[in-house]
Amino acid sequence: MNDDGARFLLTQLLALSPTLFVHLVAIVLGLVFLNRARLSAVLTLVAASLSLLTSITAVVLQSRLIAGVNEGALQHQDIDTSMRVIGISSSILHAVCMALFLTAIFVGRKPSAGAGAA
Repeated sequence: MNDDGARFLLTQLLALSPTLFVHLVAIVLGLVFLNRARLSAVLTLVAASLSLLTSITAVVLQSRLIAGVNEGALQHQDIDTSMRVIGISSSILHAVCMALFLTAIFVGRKPSAGAGAA
């Protein structure tokens, strides 16, 4: 990867750093609460790990494609489909992760004593 590709990768990872940090916190919390709320913790661990991996992988793949263009190995029109596939795949995987997070929030909850039938 040339300097432009590495710079792009670092810039993208820096832009993602708040989100990546939250994923790491979610992983730590999932491990901390593994014995207390096992199913919720496991779902959180899977969701956070998959989302973290998806984010980093998408950025790395996009950086490689851009570096390929900058190095002259690829043309702009050559990476169009690849960038779309990366974007769509990443979006679908992040949606799955959000569904896992939502499931982790509500799984195993008992209704409160004062809650009536809705």
